[in-house]
Amino acid sequence: MNADKFTTIASGGQAALFSAACAERASAVLFWVVSEDGRHDDLDRYHEALEMLWDPALGKSSRYSATRRVLEGMREMRVGDELEGPAAHALNGAIVLHSALGTLASPSAALQDCLMAARNSAFRIEARTGHRLLSVEERCQAEDIEWLLAGESAGKIRDNARRHGRDRLEVLYAHYRH
Repeated sequence: MNADKFTTIASGGQAALFSAACAERASAVLFWVVSEDGRHDDLDRYHEALEMLWDPALGKSSRYSATRRVLEGMREMRVGDELEGPAAHALNGAIVLHSALGTLASPSAALQDCLMAARNSAFRIEARTGHRLLSVEERCQAEDIEWLLAGESAGKIRDNARRHGRDRLEVLYAHYRH
């Protein structure tokens, strides 16, 4: 099943885990940049937001909306398009995390935004580094959907998303550290 169709049939729990996997892949770059900047409080906030996605309290949309507002006030989202270098890619990670939380706040409206933000994040790193990451993100999303529809565990989905997030980070890190 393709991702666009999945967005129309996914249960709340499936949408939550799918969004969490997208955010997990994109957040490695975000965590690296924020950590390199020495912004430990921000790193903690981003990490807490990611953990919320993996352990969703479905039906608690106000919780996710409040966390989204916190993210909107953080450096990446405030400065936005003015960011350069790795920080510009951290912005994309923050946008994926923000949109993933939106999926929990309002599943029917935001799942499509989350999958597109994740694809855009991969595309932008691909455009910068020349490594084929958009097709990897699309393949990961298709695999996530297949596993979710088969009832696969969140742990397996998360482990796979972490692995791909680390791969993406390694590509970007190598590009900027030459």
